Amino acid sequence: MKHSGKILCLGLSPAIQRILEFDQFKENQVNRAVQVTECASGKATNTARTLHCLGSPYILFGFGSGHFSRLLKEEDIAHHLIDAEADTRVCQSILSRETGTSTELVEEMPQPGEAEWALLKEAFLKIIPGCAGLLLCGSPPPGTPSSIYRELIELAHKHNCWSLVDSQKDFLKEALAAKPLIAKCNQDEFATTFPSYNIKHLSIDHPDTNLLISQGAEPCKLAKAGEVSSLAVKSETDIISTIGCGDAMNAGIAKAVSEGKDILEAVDSGIRCGELNTQTRIPGLI
Repeated sequence: MKHSGKILCLGLSPAIQRILEFDQFKENQVNRAVQVTECASGKATNTARTLHCLGSPYILFGFGSGHFSRLLKEEDIAHHLIDAEADTRVCQSILSRETGTSTELVEEMPQPGEAEWALLKEAFLKIIPGCAGLLLCGSPPPGTPSSIYRELIELAHKHNCWSLVDSQKDFLKEALAAKPLIAKCNQDEFATTFPSYNIKHLSIDHPDTNLLISQGAEPCKLAKAGEVSSLAVKSETDIISTIGCGDAMNAGIAKAVSEGKDILEAVDSGIRCGELNTQTRIPGLI
């Protein structure tokens, strides 16, 4: 079934990304970058960037300060932001041309105030009725109630809006209670969040949700009501950066779901977007 309306990319932990590229990077030595790039980032932002590239209707929604908003405008990324008093966090990516590796240095998002949360929830209630899908991406700021994603998914369901949650720990556990269409994490996050489960057993306990585990270059695992599938990931050569590949994957899945494609086909589309993202230094650009 095809879904009409925008895809709402919810980002509670936006970031300004500084990407430093080196011919060689060595620990405990002075390293001089040969190229530095700055862009708006965070998991929801990266996903919105991919949807923008794909030409799929979307809107990025969440917290953000002035400079973050200016960076979005430079790329013409559609957004509705709640102005945050605290500065947007700065995360740095270190790319080594010699080894083809990427390392990410991540700041935590400052906790928004009560007034900012109230404004966000008020705006969400106005925006969600016009949306086909809701993407909840990443870990919210420290101190955020673990029920936040569950509550937002439940509100989205009232407007026949499907949801995909990509998170971990208690945020993901609670979100499963709201029966999202898709719940996604990587293998390490799954082991930390559900140490007593494998994906098959967890999918039996949550039969209404498609569970998806990404494993880098290894095949993804998809499970629904005890049935487990494996989807191959193409190994790209000359990788520039792997940062944002999971976010690009979310966008590909979301676009395919909105077009009425089945989950296996949607996940395969997402994998292809993730592969394309390895060929760029900007997270989510394909």
